[in-house]
Amino acid sequence: MDALRHVNGKLDRLIEVLNSQPRAAGVDPFAGVVPGGGGGGGGSGGPDISPHLVRLAGILDAGQLHAEIVTVAMEVTKANRGFLTMLEENNKLRFKWGQNIDQSTLASPAFSYGRGLIKQVLQTGQPLKLPPEQAGGMHVLCVPLRFGERTHGTKRTAGAVFLEIPPASASEPQQMLTLSTHIADAGSAALENAHLFALSSSGDKDQILRLKDNITKLYDVGQSISSTLILDELLVLICDHVVNISRAQRGFIMLVGEHEKFLGRNARKKDIPRDEFRYSTTVVRKCLEGKESQIHKELPEADLSVSMVQMELQSILTVPLKEKDEVIGLIYVDSQQSNKEFDESDREIVESLCGQASIAIINAKLYEEAKERERLAHELELASKIQSDLLPKTIPNVRGLQLHGLLQPATEVGGDYYDFIPHEGTEDSLSIAIGDVSGKGVGAGLVMAMCRSALRSLVQYEGAPTTPLSIMRSLNLIMVRDIPPQMFMTLNVLVWDANTRKLKYTPAGHEHLLVYRAQTREVESIRAGGMACGVVKEASQAFQERELEMAPGDHLLLYTDGVTEAMNVENQQFGLDTTIELVRRGGHMDPKTLCEGIHQQIVRFRGEALPHDDITLVALRAT
Repeated sequence: MDALRHVNGKLDRLIEVLNSQPRAAGVDPFAGVVPGGGGGGGGSGGPDISPHLVRLAGILDAGQLHAEIVTVAMEVTKANRGFLTMLEENNKLRFKWGQNIDQSTLASPAFSYGRGLIKQVLQTGQPLKLPPEQAGGMHVLCVPLRFGERTHGTKRTAGAVFLEIPPASASEPQQMLTLSTHIADAGSAALENAHLFALSSSGDKDQILRLKDNITKLYDVGQSISSTLILDELLVLICDHVVNISRAQRGFIMLVGEHEKFLGRNARKKDIPRDEFRYSTTVVRKCLEGKESQIHKELPEADLSVSMVQMELQSILTVPLKEKDEVIGLIYVDSQQSNKEFDESDREIVESLCGQASIAIINAKLYEEAKERERLAHELELASKIQSDLLPKTIPNVRGLQLHGLLQPATEVGGDYYDFIPHEGTEDSLSIAIGDVSGKGVGAGLVMAMCRSALRSLVQYEGAPTTPLSIMRSLNLIMVRDIPPQMFMTLNVLVWDANTRKLKYTPAGHEHLLVYRAQTREVESIRAGGMACGVVKEASQAFQERELEMAPGDHLLLYTDGVTEAMNVENQQFGLDTTIELVRRGGHMDPKTLCEGIHQQIVRFRGEALPHDDITLVALRAT
């Protein structure tokens, strides 16, 4: 039984050696959140030697291991000859196995450099290398075989692997030495296991063989779960592997938190729906709260329902899935078989598997989040382009009025809107609109697009409307019917008549109208009033029409609340008074210069503060 305990304890060491290996491209597809980052070859870490280490871990015959350690080391380093030597009774050094070299060669005077290097490695316990100029024209590596840390509590060097590599075949010497050391460490662990296996009873040997098999399975699991970044596919792989390795009859994997998921599977790799998977909630809660794996051979009394008794569960194993110290889920397996109670070896192998699984799950979640951000960014980019395309591309010609509009969204897609709508067959009149949809993002952009389409259709239906009142009443009814209940839009629709030099307008809860009077060089601030569009049908009858006379040189500025409510890093607002003062100073300018000047002042005022709302400015100057 002592031999079994020692071999069981070596599982961690073998897993540590396996997991310490740099993986070549294609083994771990997760690179920089998106797959395929590795390119070709093995990268700076060198070739993937994990399959070789698994091969060593699966051998329990010492003689076979001697040959395999040398063969693997030569294969990885491209050595043309090598051998393994061991210290035995009375500290005598014994040649165990060699390739392209024999004992007579080792005793020759020409091999003095090799004997000296081996002696130094055995004394220091450190891997060493010699350059070609000191070793007969060859790169020479010598790495120690170290034993006894678990069985005796201290590590001792009791052997070495010697390799000679032609300069033409050699890669970076330090990399070769590192790879050879990994191989020697795995070989040492395997040799200790082989020695303990030989001392074991027949019953212990069965369990040791199972441990050996689990090591191979664990590597296969690592390869398998690194083959996908799709979370749902990954959970199936993990659950099936755990059920298989633990020899359970069924199990489930549960993720908690934002990415809550549940997947139940049986030993036949079939799904078990959550509502059909009866399990001990007390056991699951204890695992999640305690953050430690647990083996239960009796169900808690609180869970002794008729269904649980009928299932005749003999053993339950739960293992938490962790991200650092935070539990992100757990693995649960159970068994009804009286001869299959989970033991410490089951716990150990499943814990090791869950360590790999947690990393894979975290990577898959990051990948999902990155793909979602990429998808949203693409949608926002597309929606932003569509919204931009809906804004006026050219300024229509209209007698007696100069026009300009400016819209700067705070996000890729905003809810602000302005439009210049020509009247069919005339340049004596024009419809102008400015609006602001509640909320931001794609939803607000869609409402804005719907409003634009409806408003243009209503204007075109009337041909050359002389009043905005009937248009606004119809538009409100359309929006009440078609937009989500929690959304609305402030709006102001104006109609310019060059013959009367008047602007008729129907406001719907929008911002003030700022009118620069050329004669006095002062600014009138006119409160718009009205109820926002899209709230209630009754607002249509409450809308009112007003008019504004525009003498030559008079200048009207329309804006959205993103102008006056723009904030700097000290949470101060740009304000209505500042906007009025800028109109007073720039009212004599052309509309484009006025709009751009005000926008520049807003940007300067905001400084490093991020914009929190769209900015829209529309200027109309009478000529």
